[in-house]
Amino acid sequence: MNLFDVLYPYQKRFVESRRKRKLWISSRQIGKSFTLSGLLVQRALEKGRSGLSLCVSTGQRAASEIVRKCA
Repeated sequence: MNLFDVLYPYQKRFVESRRKRKLWISSRQIGKSFTLSGLLVQRALEKGRSGLSLCVSTGQRAASEIVRKCA
């Protein structure tokens, strides 16, 4: 099973975008942290991938949730 097997179409469009910077403005409770953590793990596991990913959230709780989901 890969990441795309469990995503909704709007989440897939975000993940498939090859833009260098992404901004996702959306409503609440639609799976943003799940999608973002899956994307970060996928990019980290790509062969030869190096760099830095920055996730900005409104508070410590939201940031901790993304880190927990990545783990």
